[in-house]
Amino acid sequence: MTDIRDISGVIKHVDDVVDLIAAAVEKQAISNDEIVHNITQASTGVQEINANVAQSSEMTTTISADIAKVNQASEEMTASSFHVKLSAEELSRLSERLFGKCLFCPISLLDETFNPRNTCCIPPVKCLIRLELEETKQFPNSL
Repeated sequence: MTDIRDISGVIKHVDDVVDLIAAAVEKQAISNDEIVHNITQASTGVQEINANVAQSSEMTTTISADIAKVNQASEEMTASSFHVKLSAEELSRLSERLFGKCLFCPISLLDETFNPRNTCCIPPVKCLIRLELEETKQFPNSL
């Protein structure tokens, strides 16, 4: 009978160990589920970060292209400004040459009493010229 008690004690002990192992496996499964959940969340976060980085990269590329366009336009404007300056200087030189060769009479051509023979011409001066496109005046051929 002692043998049966001993065997019964060993079976009880093995049963207790199996219960402990089952409880440990259950705790391990719960821990594994939490780890899987955390890894899934981390993976989702990494995917979102990658998408944001890709979007930022696209925006950076677009901004870079826009900056290049602005730079090109600026260079074109600089070149155009230089050409305008050269043209203005050339026009100024031509104006000085023209005014240096003739006398200038600052009387409106629209005035009906205009007569260049009766005016006292003065030395050349710089002036603005206004073109009257709707009305034309002709000088007599005797000038």
